[in-house]
Amino acid sequence: LDHEGISPAKKLQIEQFVTIYRLAQEIHQHRLDFEHAGHPDFQGTPQKLNKGNGDMSVQLFEKQLQQLKLQYENWKSDLNLAIERAPRLVFLQRKQLAQLILKISSSLSAFTEKTLQPVSL
Repeated sequence: LDHEGISPAKKLQIEQFVTIYRLAQEIHQHRLDFEHAGHPDFQGTPQKLNKGNGDMSVQLFEKQLQQLKLQYENWKSDLNLAIERAPRLVFLQRKQLAQLILKISSSLSAFTEKTLQPVSL
């Protein structure tokens, strides 16, 4: 490509677009990793990468990617600890594990909501 006819501002925009595109691909791959690992919050759930506000900055996408990487490491660590404490979880398929975790999570949420409601005297 002949880059001589392109203004520096346009070159910067193109570079940022390419960087954001690569980051978006990596974010998508991490979300697929979560789904494959059985994380209930990532089972076929859509996500707007820019939260729908039009922000398309490299910094936003880099921040999201770093958050996902940290969250994935924590998820793997928590999952390994759960399997260590309850070895029978190894026999569940990923979908079954996701359903179990989702059920436990929703049960805990319901319990928490009930127990944190104000008591009328």
